[in-house]
Amino acid sequence: MLSTPYIQDKCLGGHTDTINCLAFSPHIDYLASGSDDCLLIIWHVTSGEVVCIICTPAPTLSILWDPHQHLTIIFGCNNGVAAVLSDFQDPNSTQTILLGVNAPVYCLNLDTLSGKLTMGVGPEIHIAKPIAHGTIYFPLLIIVCSDL
Repeated sequence: MLSTPYIQDKCLGGHTDTINCLAFSPHIDYLASGSDDCLLIIWHVTSGEVVCIICTPAPTLSILWDPHQHLTIIFGCNNGVAAVLSDFQDPNSTQTILLGVNAPVYCLNLDTLSGKLTMGVGPEIHIAKPIAHGTIYFPLLIIVCSDL
């Protein structure tokens, strides 16, 4: 008999297409899910209820919570849009990160010490730094694999 270190606690429904990415908030109060249905859904972890639904400009491929700003989510889309949502309870708080390319944003990572944001954009790695208290980023360095 096989054993598993996990058992199902909840099953959350709300998306209408494939879910591409999931991320817990820093204090594990919330779970964010991004999908091919162009929705970013924020769930309350304990209750499993939907807290917020955000329409994204294209399918969401990557999500990252800012560990220093409780309600801040950074997300990347299939059409090359990367954005910072500084308060998911206020969708008007979204600011686009200018990448200068139109390629899918497959992955995100944030260095908690420097505040630098790395993005896997198509075949490139983009490194950006905050220009206004961690909410707006601009490209600092672009690494293209073929240039190595």
